[in-house]
Amino acid sequence: MTMHSYSHRIICPFPQKEVFRWHLTEGAFERSFLPSEEVEVKSKLARISHKFDLRHPSLQQHLLSASFRADGKGEPDRLSEQKSSVFYLKGWFFKHRWEVVIEKEIDSSTLKVIQKKGPFAHFQLKIEVRRGGGDSCELIEEAEFQMRFHWFLKRMRGARVKKRLKRFFEYKQDVLQSDLTQFSKYPCHHPLKVLIAGASGFVGRHLSAFLNSAGHEVMHLVRRAPIADNEVFWDPKTNECNLSLLEGIDAVINLSGSGIADHRWSSEVKDRIFSSRITATESLVMLIAQLHQKPSVFLSASAVGFYGDHADEFVDESSYRKGRLFLSQVSEEWERAVHKLDIHPIRIVNLRFAMILSSGQGALRKMLPVFRFGLGSILGSGKQYMSWVTIDDAVAAIYHCLMNDSMKGPVNIAAPEPVTNEVFSYQLAQMLHRSLGPRIPAHLVAWLFGQMGEELFLTSTRAVSKKLDHTGFVFRYPTLNQAFRHLL
Repeated sequence: MTMHSYSHRIICPFPQKEVFRWHLTEGAFERSFLPSEEVEVKSKLARISHKFDLRHPSLQQHLLSASFRADGKGEPDRLSEQKSSVFYLKGWFFKHRWEVVIEKEIDSSTLKVIQKKGPFAHFQLKIEVRRGGGDSCELIEEAEFQMRFHWFLKRMRGARVKKRLKRFFEYKQDVLQSDLTQFSKYPCHHPLKVLIAGASGFVGRHLSAFLNSAGHEVMHLVRRAPIADNEVFWDPKTNECNLSLLEGIDAVINLSGSGIADHRWSSEVKDRIFSSRITATESLVMLIAQLHQKPSVFLSASAVGFYGDHADEFVDESSYRKGRLFLSQVSEEWERAVHKLDIHPIRIVNLRFAMILSSGQGALRKMLPVFRFGLGSILGSGKQYMSWVTIDDAVAAIYHCLMNDSMKGPVNIAAPEPVTNEVFSYQLAQMLHRSLGPRIPAHLVAWLFGQMGEELFLTSTRAVSKKLDHTGFVFRYPTLNQAFRHLL
């Protein structure tokens, strides 16, 4: 049976300790995968055992802080900790179930990810972080694997796995450096206790993993029976919740809201869009107001749809002319619900999100199959502006708003270079090496998608963020071309 191998090494401009610590967090494990891989973690990294030798010089200092199991196996001079996880990863036709053990050698900057059950006959990834010159280090990652049914299309399948590994390492490197840049700007000397409503959603999952990687404690409000220690039941209709579990939280991030592009906007769908945002936010505000120890900051989602249609005019946080569209009214009421907390000494930030780009969820994911088949088109005149931001920059901007006390009121979470629909469609087709199909007239868009199509696809909002710019936030992917190269 053929053993395949693939290695990747880079120089990281960060200290060895910080790079290795990032690899040890649960959040880093989730954030390492491309969004298009659709990774679904079913069981978090849980410690299953320690392997040790009684002659190890560091044993005594660890005995007081951890429980150990002597099994008499392993290397004579190594002390290691093992963790296990179960997750699902996208395959050709279905998701593969992986069960892995992650082994960390104490007093060594080496990790091993070993498949126990999964799609390969054998898979092992070794991650080593070596000290470099100054504040840099060398990250070396070596994968070895054996295919099941090794006789079937051996070369083609092996090459495909190596291609995916190469993309995995490149993406992980990007995320690692982006995360550590943010962490260095706001060091976690005193970890925050952060409560997230809507943590199971698109942005919520990415943000939870990011905050975990930064060293903060993350709690989730859930609308079902809790199944994890960091989950707290909350019914926004009755406001049923165990308030004692929320005492002592430092920050609240409200990301509640159903999808706005899942269905045509019937009266029922519009009511659901409205209530999932405004009614849920009002309930959450009432809940927080009842706490004896109130959080110092409350971040709540909104949207650049607040501004409505402004043609080719730039809009920023100082633009007070509100839109008259349905989404403008929803955004206005959404923000008004949060400001009922103004009577309390709580810093309030309204996160006005642009279209968030990710190859795993959201608008871009829905566009990709169409454009890959060469059926992507310019909508209407194509002159309408689209404000956008990558999921990674959106999460980093939320963290900036959380940690920077000068951030108050509305903040546009939008990349500095909004583009027209024509430019967006052309660049996406070019990145996928496809041609564009015929232009779709505005009246046909309206006929196909109704009011949703008119407001989401034909409205022009050229939003930028002066507040992020003036407070030193730097977008890692400021142009659409950079964003597509990172995500696709």
